[in-house]
Amino acid sequence: DKIELILQKWTEIWYDKYYFFNSKRSQKLIISENKFERLQKIAIEACEQSGRNIIPEIVFLDKLDINSLKNDKNIYFHTDGNIKTSLKDLSIENEKNINIFVWPEWGFDESEINNFSENNFTACTLWENILRCETAAIVSGFAVKNFCL
Repeated sequence: DKIELILQKWTEIWYDKYYFFNSKRSQKLIISENKFERLQKIAIEACEQSGRNIIPEIVFLDKLDINSLKNDKNIYFHTDGNIKTSLKDLSIENEKNINIFVWPEWGFDESEINNFSENNFTACTLWENILRCETAAIVSGFAVKNFCL
């Protein structure tokens, strides 16, 4: 399961909060109580494996509330080959809260991209190739955590 893999790897990297939301091109994001318990168990096991003592918070949203993110640095990784900004071009060392948005399997919808742009989210390229969403999440999480903070 993609969510399980992303959660496990980002927990090992030491992120402390995960928001999963229904993008227009996402697969339907329905999380049963059993599935949520499984995800929490995965997070706990990843904490134990990586020597971490704080269990990350996992939140599932029906819709992303951009207004709640206005004071944060927001970076969205996109598959558009015209985007030339990479992480090394950003100055985010002193940012307190950085939110990373990674595309769903078929990329962000044009209306989502417009919404990100209108709200001063930074479009960023991750790689010259288009990565699967779970690969992009792991790579972007590692890159932001280790090269920019």
